Amino acid sequence: LGIIGSVLILAGFFAVDEGGTELSGSLDEVVANLTSLHGRIVVGSIIGILGGLALFGFATSLRIRLSREGAKGDWLGSVVLASTVVTAIGAIVQGSLRIAVAAIVSTNAPPDEMVQLWRFDRTTDVLFWGCLALVVTMCTAAYTVRLLPRALAAVGLVLVLANIILMPTDHGGVGLTLLLWLIAACSSLITRSKSRIGT
Repeated sequence: LGIIGSVLILAGFFAVDEGGTELSGSLDEVVANLTSLHGRIVVGSIIGILGGLALFGFATSLRIRLSREGAKGDWLGSVVLASTVVTAIGAIVQGSLRIAVAAIVSTNAPPDEMVQLWRFDRTTDVLFWGCLALVVTMCTAAYTVRLLPRALAAVGLVLVLANIILMPTDHGGVGLTLLLWLIAACSSLITRSKSRIGT
């Protein structure tokens, strides 16, 4: 679920919907561009929302896994669940607003009535901060209850620091590294679980 959720968010919001389609130019050009991308916006947003819901399923499973580590693991599991709820809400809000924009643009309303419709650049912040908190918590769990290899956790913390430093000048691209790290972390969890079963 963690891998599926991360892949769906990457595919939906950044591949199909082109990263939220940051637009510039005159109002007529913006509206024309949004109209031409109507189908991609709707499909990409739905895929991204499904990804957020899949991540929530992953978090509930991970919380159960962490609760086996005692009080410390139980606390970390609660933080994992809370941060993933924020991530899922961010995905749902982002997808819903993008679908709303596409729906209104497709009504052929006059351009001057749609001045603010496409300006939802900050809606991805909820998704970003939730994902950031999830990565930090999983990295913390690597050092406290050995959830993940510490080398992988160190890479995750470096990515978190880079995201925070570059956030004022970045438009979301560096945030993709957090989702890629989640895919690697989930793959590690699967591998470690299979090795324990094998022994």
